[in-house]
Amino acid sequence: MVGLDLYYSIESKLPRKYHWFTNWYIKFEKPKISNEELKLKFEKLNNTQLNEVAFKLSNTKILNPTKVFWLYNFIFGALGVARFAIGHFKIGLFRLIFTIIAIVVSFFLNMNPYDPLIGLLYIFFYYGGHGLWIADLFMVGVSLRNQNIEKINNILDEILAKDNV
Repeated sequence: MVGLDLYYSIESKLPRKYHWFTNWYIKFEKPKISNEELKLKFEKLNNTQLNEVAFKLSNTKILNPTKVFWLYNFIFGALGVARFAIGHFKIGLFRLIFTIIAIVVSFFLNMNPYDPLIGLLYIFFYYGGHGLWIADLFMVGVSLRNQNIEKINNILDEILAKDNV
């Protein structure tokens, strides 16, 4: 097995720099290593190290960004499922509570449709939840890809350090 073959098999799960938002958001969640540096690490590995890396990668939870986007974020995004999936539990819980409050306020709005306070609360929570959902459509993918590259880098560092000792 060639190191670049293994790298190219996981390349779709690594960070990309293809639009302005990624470059802006990456300032806040910058990965510890670039794709090019990771590629060089894969090139340095011999066959036994590559087999060990392949084994550890198969046992590591590296989420597919496409699945997280479409299933967790696009379909169940209002509930914060994508945030729970990538390990951002506080933000996921905030999103879930925000959605529950929007549902409760909508029930009160149906009981008393002419109360302006309930109407304003409904507008805030309903459209605020949609705003958070749209922002998460972009931010969750960047965070997930950065987590993936850090997991892979930790595996490579562990194997390279073990063989250098």
